Amino acid sequence: MNKDDKKTLKTKPINYIYMGIIFILITVLIIFFFYSIKFITKNINKILFTETNIEIQILDINNYDLVSKKLNLTSQIDIVKIEENNIIEDTLQIEEVKEEINPLDKKILTLNILNGARKAGVASLLSSNLEKDGFPRAITGDNPKIYPVTTMLIKESKKDYTQIISESIKKYYPSLIISSNPEASEFDVIIIVGKK
Repeated sequence: MNKDDKKTLKTKPINYIYMGIIFILITVLIIFFFYSIKFITKNINKILFTETNIEIQILDINNYDLVSKKLNLTSQIDIVKIEENNIIEDTLQIEEVKEEINPLDKKILTLNILNGARKAGVASLLSSNLEKDGFPRAITGDNPKIYPVTTMLIKESKKDYTQIISESIKKYYPSLIISSNPEASEFDVIIIVGKK
C-alpha cells in the first residue's frame, strides 16, 4: 500500500457528522411518514366508517310554544296543526258531498222497448244489451208505426237518467232522438228502435 491509499482510507471526524445528520434526517422522515399515514387512515376511517353517535336533541314543545306566543311567531307546529285541521275539514266536506251525490240506481227504471224498424229481434237485442249495462229487463214489443230514427221518450221526473241511458243506447244507435214521455205513462222510459 502506498501513502496515497492510506490517506484515502483514513476517515475524518467530519465525515461521521455528515453521515449522522443524514441518518437522523432519514429517521425523522420515516417517523413523519408513519405518523402521517396513521393520521390519514384514521381520518379516512372516521369519514367512511362513522357510527351514528350523534346526540339527538329533543325539543321541549311546551317551552317552544310559550316563547313563540310571547314573540307572536307562528310556529311550524301551529302550521302543521292548521294544515291537519284543514285536511280533516276537507275530508269531512268530501264525505258530505259523496253522501249528497247518490249514484243513480238504474234498476228502478221501468223500460219499454218497441220495434219500430220492422226488423226481427232488434227490440230484444237492445233490451239484453241494456241489461248488460245494468238496466232492468225491458218489456219488448212492436210499435204500430215505423220510425226512421231510434227515439227515446223519458218522463220529466226521470230526466236525471237521460244521460246514462242515452249513452248506452248510442253505442248501438248513435243518431238517437230524445223526447219527453208523459208522467201518466206506464213506463219511465220508452225506446222505439228505428231503422237507424
